[in-house]
Amino acid sequence: MQLSNDQRLPLYQHTTCYKDIPDCETGSLCLDSRNICDGTCHCQNCADERSCDILEHNICEKNEFRCRNGMCIPEEFLFDGDLDCMDSSDEQRKREFEKFEQCYNDIRMECDERICSKEWYSCGDGTCMPWHKALTNNNQALCKNYRHLSFRCELENLHTSSNGICTRSTNNTDNIAQWDNVTDCEYYLPKVFYDNEIDEIFRNNCVNESSLYYYPSQAIYTPYLYTAYDPRRLLDDPYDIEPHAYCLEGTSVCNQNISTTIDNKTCYLDTTIKSANYPYPPFNYLFCNLSSHSQSLAQSSLLTANGFLCSTQENISLHRLRDGYFDCLLSKEDEIITITNNSTNREKSHYTCLDNKRSLLRQLLGDGIDDCDDGSDEISETNDWSEYQCLDDSDFACQLLKEKCSLSDAKLPFNDYCNSFFNLINGSDEKDCHNWTCRNETFQCSSGQCILMEWMCDGEWDCPDGFDELNCTVISLKKLTTNIWASMCDPISEHVCFTYEFLQNPNNTRPCLSYKNAGDNIVHCIGGSDERNTLTCADGKMLGDRFQCDNGTCISYQHVCDNVADCSKNEDETLCYWKMNNSCSQNRFSCIDGICLNSELRCKTIEPHCSQLENFLWCPSSRVRDRDTYKYRDDDRGWYHQYNDICPVDNSSISKNESSSQQKSTSHCNKGKLLIKNNSTWTCFCSPAYYGLNCEYQRHRMTIRLRINRLSHIHALTTPILRIFVFLVCNMIVHDQITFYDVLFHSWEYKHQRYLLFNRIAYRYDHKCNVRIEAYNITTSTNEKNPINLLAVWKYDIKFHFLPSNRLSKLLSFADDQTIIQLCAINECENNGTCHQIQNDKNQTHCVCQRGYYGEQCQYSNENSCTNIQCSYQALCLSKQSTDKDLCICPANKFGPKCLMNNAVCSSNPCQHNGTCHPVYMDGLEYEYFCQCTSDYHGPSCLLRTAVIIVQNLTLTSPLLTKTKGASVIQLINNSNGSSDIEQQTLYHHTYLPSTIEYRRQKRLLPLAVQQTYVQFDNQVEFHLYLLYHACTIDIENVSITNRVECSNVKSLFEKLNIPINVKNYHLPCKYDKSLQCFFDEDYLCICDKHNDPVQCYLYDHHFHICRNQTCLQKGVCLHGNIYNEGDWICVCPNCAYGRLCQFSSYGNRFSLESLVGQDFSPVISSPYTYLHFVPSIILLVIGSVFNFFSFITFSRKASRKNGSGIYLLTNSIVSLLTLYALFFRLIHVRQSRTNKIEIKLNQVLCKSLPYLLNALSRTSPWLLAFVAGERALVALFATNKYINKIKSPLSACILSLLLILCTCSTSSPLIVQHNIIIDSSDNSVWCVQTYRFRSYEIFLSFLDYIGPFIINCVCAIVIIIQITRIKANVRLMKRSTMLIYQLKQRQELIIGPFVCLLCELPQVFIVLFVNSCQQYQQNAFRYGLLTIYYISYFPQAISFPFYVIMSPLFKREFSKTNIGKHLISKNTTTISGFSHPKSSRRIETKKQNDQIKTKNILTNKNKTEKYRKRRDTPIP
Repeated sequence: MQLSNDQRLPLYQHTTCYKDIPDCETGSLCLDSRNICDGTCHCQNCADERSCDILEHNICEKNEFRCRNGMCIPEEFLFDGDLDCMDSSDEQRKREFEKFEQCYNDIRMECDERICSKEWYSCGDGTCMPWHKALTNNNQALCKNYRHLSFRCELENLHTSSNGICTRSTNNTDNIAQWDNVTDCEYYLPKVFYDNEIDEIFRNNCVNESSLYYYPSQAIYTPYLYTAYDPRRLLDDPYDIEPHAYCLEGTSVCNQNISTTIDNKTCYLDTTIKSANYPYPPFNYLFCNLSSHSQSLAQSSLLTANGFLCSTQENISLHRLRDGYFDCLLSKEDEIITITNNSTNREKSHYTCLDNKRSLLRQLLGDGIDDCDDGSDEISETNDWSEYQCLDDSDFACQLLKEKCSLSDAKLPFNDYCNSFFNLINGSDEKDCHNWTCRNETFQCSSGQCILMEWMCDGEWDCPDGFDELNCTVISLKKLTTNIWASMCDPISEHVCFTYEFLQNPNNTRPCLSYKNAGDNIVHCIGGSDERNTLTCADGKMLGDRFQCDNGTCISYQHVCDNVADCSKNEDETLCYWKMNNSCSQNRFSCIDGICLNSELRCKTIEPHCSQLENFLWCPSSRVRDRDTYKYRDDDRGWYHQYNDICPVDNSSISKNESSSQQKSTSHCNKGKLLIKNNSTWTCFCSPAYYGLNCEYQRHRMTIRLRINRLSHIHALTTPILRIFVFLVCNMIVHDQITFYDVLFHSWEYKHQRYLLFNRIAYRYDHKCNVRIEAYNITTSTNEKNPINLLAVWKYDIKFHFLPSNRLSKLLSFADDQTIIQLCAINECENNGTCHQIQNDKNQTHCVCQRGYYGEQCQYSNENSCTNIQCSYQALCLSKQSTDKDLCICPANKFGPKCLMNNAVCSSNPCQHNGTCHPVYMDGLEYEYFCQCTSDYHGPSCLLRTAVIIVQNLTLTSPLLTKTKGASVIQLINNSNGSSDIEQQTLYHHTYLPSTIEYRRQKRLLPLAVQQTYVQFDNQVEFHLYLLYHACTIDIENVSITNRVECSNVKSLFEKLNIPINVKNYHLPCKYDKSLQCFFDEDYLCICDKHNDPVQCYLYDHHFHICRNQTCLQKGVCLHGNIYNEGDWICVCPNCAYGRLCQFSSYGNRFSLESLVGQDFSPVISSPYTYLHFVPSIILLVIGSVFNFFSFITFSRKASRKNGSGIYLLTNSIVSLLTLYALFFRLIHVRQSRTNKIEIKLNQVLCKSLPYLLNALSRTSPWLLAFVAGERALVALFATNKYINKIKSPLSACILSLLLILCTCSTSSPLIVQHNIIIDSSDNSVWCVQTYRFRSYEIFLSFLDYIGPFIINCVCAIVIIIQITRIKANVRLMKRSTMLIYQLKQRQELIIGPFVCLLCELPQVFIVLFVNSCQQYQQNAFRYGLLTIYYISYFPQAISFPFYVIMSPLFKREFSKTNIGKHLISKNTTTISGFSHPKSSRRIETKKQNDQIKTKNILTNKNKTEKYRKRRDTPIP
């Protein structure tokens, strides 16, 4: 098809090629760097696809996004408006086409570095076109540089030069002259294509039944692919320029073996290739099926751990599965497979269709192609994805695609409702619009929908009833034609309408319908023309220009009256009633006068028409009918997003990235600039990506895209200017180096992009290469001892060295000093070199050498390196190897390659308004400066005033908020595009506003500011939304706020007004309540317009300020501040919760060891005072270890275990010792966990097990002591009962002890579930926290464990003492009161032990019962008081030995018989030395002996009396 002159674009004289792959035979067309790793062998030995499996199966880091081609970028770069992936897979696909449309004529890095995926053909200039269109020469998507036409330019009426380049030059007449004399048909074929006609020579000599002619004669696309033409088809249609057959012959690689076709060329008809619908070129697969040494490759697919093996034996990455692209050649197997082991990060980059049948990359959303079977990737019941444009990181669409807003919750922009377009499936957004209010400049249809006034009488129905196209006096100006039936109807009230009545009697019936009957959801006209804006087709979209058959099927307007029955009842053909006797063939339109027209072209304005213009029946509007593709009323779409009349858009924003300026390339120099000298000689200045005389060769290079994350490090955050050096190093040889400046007062999303070039002579493919990045802090102060300091070093290995164009995209974060392993503590740098740890690798270091030394450890010297002649003594000199040039890093006041020249740019004080000037030196050629402005000004020279929000005498609508605690987030919003793009977000740790709020990004304030406040209440956090201001003036520099208005929730508002909640009713509240200023729901923020009736509602993400990477517990809410600082967040906790993560709760006075000491252990700040927490635990452990060991050896003796009490006390000594050890290790775990010194899985195990063990053991000990008391009481009461004797037996005691341990362990098991680790993202520290899920159960156990053992001990002690007092008082004939006092003194161990236990537990009981339930435990005094009580509660486990052994004569005697007891108990003492005085011990012992003698005499007399009584009472036999 011949192109018009205005379509002819500059052509290149030289094709750009990549020459650095050895032994690569490509055939006629040279290799483009983008052909490497594109899935097709362009070299005969397939060298261009060698090692590509490394790229295909590359795995990215956890915080990275994997591009489709296998490269990685930081997740922060995903959907930010910049194309960071070389294949553009990180941004919307529809933006990709727009971005590279002009690459054929531009010199831009984006164009030079863009690669095409395997389903696209590379034009060699950054543009891509579908592979099948490149081969078929489809005019809709051709390469503007005509690379796809190399050696076959005549297909587009161009000439082919000797090197295959297309030219339009008319001087090239050699070939034309020869055409007239040749008889070789293949040689003559270009003339046929050039002339688009068959002359007599070709007709007579070249047309036969079996011939196929190859054109061009060379292989194209691959070294073995040829295209052929059938002369018979050309005879029928000379314009049939698409190849008629594709033929294979030659050599390539199959199954890693060189293969060659056996016979001559094997050809496949174009119909065969088209019908197969291959997603990418199939020729390598077809070739390998034909070649020798190869077998048929088609087998079954296989999912493996390393990839997915297609049935064609292509091994693709698991990341390609279910991504919306067909990566397997013969079927859709990679898209229908069920994924079970490849879910890593898919949620962040994929979209699942609503029917759950497919998932696809989010970049495909809204690209105009239905990738989902249900079309939900384009339009759904809640959303129209085509309305979302991700242009800048702060755009609502970008945040949505990043899923900072949930994709499932995405809603339609407010002004998409009732706009006369179907933006939701089945058009639900255009129904029930009667309560909608239109803006002043619009016209409101009778259905309530709004259209622009300029759409009136434009030849296209916009209102459902078509009222906008009635009574049009100037319609002829906007309509190209008016057919004969329009004149039959009343132009004021009727539309043309073909009915069956009219078709039966067209001469006596008018084809007209009143507009009142149109758009009423009742079909009156054939094809549904009267309901074109209300009917829905099977795809859920508006009928529009389509024709609806009686059975509901919708067909294209091109199929109407084409002599092909597309409807089941043939109504699409009977519509043209006049053609019943016409003889036109299929796909031809029949005019009334019998002329036949091409059906596909009948609606075109440039084609011949029927005499009465009946060919325009059922055609689109004249403004779009000449387009090859269009959507119904597509030109009118988008008007409702133009909020410029409400809040004008400032288009003066500065690009956020450094990029090459857009320049036009010249045809002579390709991607370069032509310099002509003296009108005779010329030179090409090439862009960095090219070299050669004509810039025709592509360099082996890599690009870097870096963002400096200054917010991650305090030094980087306070340094105004960082000078960054980037080195490309291969085998210790620096191939290239670049430098640039990173300025603190640039926007946070600023990216640096630069080229790094490989040395073509020094580089080898087996070299190991890396990129090293060094950040220097260069101060301007003259008082600094070291004005040049290396702040950080990063090092990244180049994985894909085989790629001619590589890319490194990184977010450079500064690792905290405490989180890096101190490898530099052992300095491996020799000769006084300085050691620096690599920021991104904790196990690597980098040495900065002194002058004259070089090498990885500064181990080499060079006396001629870094002398004062080569580099100023004030500069920092980096010595290279002896053959390389030294690098001088200049101080701020010097510049030049040797830092010998003064940089006096700041001497004139170019920074106004007290700004600080920082001189910089760029690229060794020029010097510049940066201004560090005061807070009142900004801009390059501090001339622009900072926009400020001033808060004055703010009146709070809720006085309660001044008395409560909470936090606020203030958002400055750009709402000019119908959504709320939050460009600045500030977090305040209180509910009130500061005195000023600064916005320094632009000259003016943003149109909208809101405050979201979260207030602490009992067991909940309440949310309030306030409107601070809503302004629409571009030049506004400051605004004063005297009142903030609280916005109403739409639910409560509509309940109050008794209105059903429907987004189409949102205009009513502002009409009914004139005092209302704003309201909101889950999706929109609505502001009442006092000047116009409509309400303005903006898509607003109410959860944008909610943390994504951090979770607050106990119903707390995590609020995020600075958008670009992940560490700026706070948890707003309910009143009874506290801690940075609300991980602790004081409700019911619950506290744990973590809540008491965890705040003092920090991974960032290490203080020796934190070790004081171990002192009480160590003291308890030491004392408890000694005493429990004494108890253990005492009760290990057989005499001590004759009764059950000995068994209980033996068990208690073991349990108590384990309890104290568990407490000690628990404390160690808390510290190590908080300081990130435990592996995460082990930490989780310890977090669950240690609290569980500590709780179970500490609960067991009091009950064992209670069992001792219980046994003694039972013996005292029932000494002669045989069952009691069984109970107090050692066997029974063992069984009861075991049951007790099982009981405490089982009842403590909920702690395993309740304890989990959480990560504090601010410092990556770990908390082991307890979530209280069984509140009543826990309270019951706590009181049972506190009070139960004490009550048992007390009751049993009283029973024992009373019983013994009663018996002894009767025997000794003493007063019971006297004996009671005596027994209390004698049985002290029964009272003192339980009493001490109670004293230790009583403080906790007191706190639970009487202290305020929401006491703030984070107050240090209160916290340390609780910590003291906590340690006291473990005293019983440490000091049970004195009370249960020393105070018991039996057990004390057994202890004294042990080896240790013999040394500790003196012959003159009765207790352990240190517990009583010897003299008092002797008195006590003497008194006890006297008492024993008296008791013995009494018992003897009593026995004698009993014997006498028995004899007396015995009857005499």
